Amino acid sequence: TVKASLEKGLRVDIQAPTPENPSMTMALEKYIKAQNKK
Repeated sequence: TVKASLEKGLRVDIQAPTPENPSMTMALEKYIKAQNKK
């Protein structure tokens, strides 16, 4: 989980499910689009 990852000092770049990203596929698409804009 995100909480466990953060407690161990890991970085979490992609979170799903969330209200804006109900699936991992949608979260990945959004992340990739954002990274390609950089």
